Amino acid sequence: MFTNVIILLYNNLMKILILISIFFINAGSVFSAAAPENVLVVINNASSASKEIGLYYQKARSIPDVNMMYYTGETTETVNTTEYNKLVMSIKNWINSNNIYDKIDYIVLTKGTPLRRNGSDSVTNSLVTMDASPAITSRTINPYNGRSWSSGASGGTAMRDTFSHSKTYNGYKNLYLVTKLDGYTVEQVKALIDNSVNAYGSAATRKYLFDAKPSSASYIVADNNMEAASNVLKSAKFNNVIFDSSSTFQTGYKDLGCYFSWGSNDWNSTGAKYQSLYFAPGAIAETYVSTGGRTFEYPSDWPNYIRGSADPQGASQSLIADLVKNGVAGVSGYTGEPYLDACQDVETLTTRYFIDKYNLAESFYMSCPYVNWKQVLIGDPLCPLPPASAPQISNTITSSTPVNIYPQPFKPSAGYTVIHFTKLTIHTRLQIFNVAGELVYDEEKDTLSGEMEWNVLNSRGEEVSSGIYFYAITDENNNIKKGKLAILR
Repeated sequence: MFTNVIILLYNNLMKILILISIFFINAGSVFSAAAPENVLVVINNASSASKEIGLYYQKARSIPDVNMMYYTGETTETVNTTEYNKLVMSIKNWINSNNIYDKIDYIVLTKGTPLRRNGSDSVTNSLVTMDASPAITSRTINPYNGRSWSSGASGGTAMRDTFSHSKTYNGYKNLYLVTKLDGYTVEQVKALIDNSVNAYGSAATRKYLFDAKPSSASYIVADNNMEAASNVLKSAKFNNVIFDSSSTFQTGYKDLGCYFSWGSNDWNSTGAKYQSLYFAPGAIAETYVSTGGRTFEYPSDWPNYIRGSADPQGASQSLIADLVKNGVAGVSGYTGEPYLDACQDVETLTTRYFIDKYNLAESFYMSCPYVNWKQVLIGDPLCPLPPASAPQISNTITSSTPVNIYPQPFKPSAGYTVIHFTKLTIHTRLQIFNVAGELVYDEEKDTLSGEMEWNVLNSRGEEVSSGIYFYAITDENNNIKKGKLAILR
C-alpha cells in the first residue's frame, strides 16, 4: 500500500515536471498558436503574379481553399483611398460570407496587390487595424507592442504573447497580423516561400550580423539597440554574432541568420556591397532606410543606387527587395519616411524570434512600434525559427512518390484520434522527427492497402506534444517523401 502511494506520488510529480518543462519549452513557441487554417491569402485576379504566388504558397503551406480570397482590383503599387477601401470590404466580405471570422489571425497579401495607400502609408500595416475595436484610423502605438522602443525605459515593456484575433491587446481587439509576399520577380518570391517552409540549416555556420555606424547623438539610440540585440544572442551562446560599429560597411557575408544595418544610409555603402549579402533559410532582416520598402520593382538605377537619381518611386535608397532576392525569409521596410521611433525594435525582434521562438509575424509585430503607418512586412507569417539542423535523412528525397496526409492540423479537440497517410506503396517506413531533428517515431510495415495510421504517440507510447513535425516516408525502393505536419493539442 505504502509503495503504491509512493509510486503514485512519483508519477504525479513527474507529470507536473513534464508539464512545467513543456510550458517553458512551448511558451511563446513559434508553433503554439498559428496553423494554415488561421491564414487568409489575398489574390488579385487582375495580376498573374498574384495568382501564381498565392497558389504556390497555398500548396507549400496547405492553406484551405476557403482561406484563398480572390478579388479584382488595381495592380499598381500605390492606390487611392477608394481602391484601398474596396480591398478592405472584399476581405471583410470574404471572411464573413465563408464563416471563417473566428479562424483568421493572419492575412497574407501577394505581389500584384497594393503596397501603399494615400501616397505613402503601408497597406499591410493599415490592414492590421481594419476591424479594430475601438476603431483605429490614424498612426497609433501598436496595441500588439504597446510602446515606442526609442523612448527607452519610459516606453514600457514590449509585448510577449502569442497572437490571436480574438484576444485584446492594450485595450484593442479584432486585430490581424498582415504580411506580403513580394519581390522583384515571381521566382524570387517563390524562393522566399521555400526558405520559410524549409527553414532549417546548420546553426554552426549561420552568422548574425549587426552593422552599426558611427552615428550622431540623435541616431545613436538605434546603434545601441542593435548592440543590445547582438548581446541577446551572445548571452544565449549563439556562435558567429558580429556587432560592428566601425566606418566599414560590412559586406560579402553568406549564410546570414539575421542582418540589421543602415543600408544606403551608411555613407560607406554601395549597391554592390549591399547586394553581396546572402541568407540562410528562415533568416530575418531590417534596415534603417526611410524608403527601403517603397517598391518591389527594379528601379531605374538598380543595382547602383546612385544618390540623388530618380527611380519610379522617388529618391534612390537601398531596397529590401534586394534582400529578398538574396534569400531572406522575413524583412521589414518602409513605404515612406517612418521616422526613427517607428522603425523596428531590433532587440525585441531578435529576442522574440531567436530566443522566445515566436513565429515571424508575431516577432516582427511585437517589435513594430506603430500601426496605420509606413512599415511593410515581407514574409510568410508562419515561418518558424530554424532548428539547429534538419532531420538527418540519408536517402535521396524524391517528389515523385505521392502521399496524402490528413487531418491537418491534427486537433484532438475536434475528435481526431489518428493521422492518416494514404497513397502509399506496398511497403512503408514512417519516421517522425521534431524540429530539432530528433527521431520521435519510427515504424516499418507492409502497406498493401496503401494506407498507414499514426496514433500521434512517440515510440515509447507517450502523447506527442503540440508543434510542427517532419515526416519521412520510405518505400520499398528507398524513395523518400518528406513533409511537415502540425499537431495542436
